[in-house]
Amino acid sequence: MRTYDVIVDGVNITNFNFSDAYEQAIENKQIAQQNALEEQYKLQQVQVSAQQQVVQANAQADAAVAIAQGQAKATILQAQADAQAYALKQKSLTPELIELALISKWNGVMPTYANSALPNALFNAAPAPAP
Repeated sequence: MRTYDVIVDGVNITNFNFSDAYEQAIENKQIAQQNALEEQYKLQQVQVSAQQQVVQANAQADAAVAIAQGQAKATILQAQADAQAYALKQKSLTPELIELALISKWNGVMPTYANSALPNALFNAAPAPAP
């Protein structure tokens, strides 16, 4: 040690033993720290799980909205197609076609009741003169 200009006058070696209570306190502190870390980890897991549930619920809500919007568009398109079809049918409808449709659906049996409009409705005939 003289090389470093250190002079050693004496050496004391003492057997350091801590009391059982002190060692138990240190062990309890380490256990408490580990328990705190474990609880913090559990809390993080719960937070992640909650975030996953929120994301899943938002995705389901978005899917439901998309489905509803698709159904609404389909309904609108169907209504527009129906309106166009009815408009085309109305343009091509003539009194002769109406009479043809009546004749084709007639079962050949004369009605058991009548009024002044019946002959005109069936055969475009003039109503019978009033008595």
